[in-house]
Amino acid sequence: TELLEALFFGQSNLFQKTVDHTCFEKQQKRYRYLQHKYQLIPIYENLKFFRLRPENFPTIRLSQLAWLTSKQPRLSSNIQSAKNIDTLYALLQAKTTSFWESHYQFDTPAKQRQRKLTKSFMQLLLLNTVFPFLFHYYKYTGDRRVDQIVDWVRQLPPEKNNYSLKFKALGCIIEDALESQASIQLKTNYCNPRRCLSCSFGHELLNL
Repeated sequence: TELLEALFFGQSNLFQKTVDHTCFEKQQKRYRYLQHKYQLIPIYENLKFFRLRPENFPTIRLSQLAWLTSKQPRLSSNIQSAKNIDTLYALLQAKTTSFWESHYQFDTPAKQRQRKLTKSFMQLLLLNTVFPFLFHYYKYTGDRRVDQIVDWVRQLPPEKNNYSLKFKALGCIIEDALESQASIQLKTNYCNPRRCLSCSFGHELLNL
């Protein structure tokens, strides 16, 4: 897990600055070895920490990704073979390595606690990453399970964002994640560019 974490951190350009810490130096050394061995080229856009809650810092999320990838080497296959949404929740159970249970950054100690993926964050992963991937993959391969993905989206609670909140303020009832995603689609592709004449809701409101 630590080796994968070093790989993810190094490729994310987190070892460019100098930090006087044993763990940092150890992980940096691991990455330098991998970089030389596999001729790796890291991204050169710095990850953002500003305005993020510490639980969402890139260090924490990358460590969780390293842990998940290490413990679930066949993650993609297991996701595709999942029979229900509870199985997907079980597959996405992840935590950080021990060092990040007491740190948010290499030189920033924090209160000791396990930093697991919360259910709400797993729902975001499912909605914005796993389900779109499965939907397009099944559609491309002609797999009938494409309809199953829509059913699973309906099992997730609606997102709480500016789009859904504004639609709810206007009296629209949004009961699940499929409907909250629909509100984003509607606002982005019809309301913002003022394509009212191409929208069935616009026709209804304009009495066309």
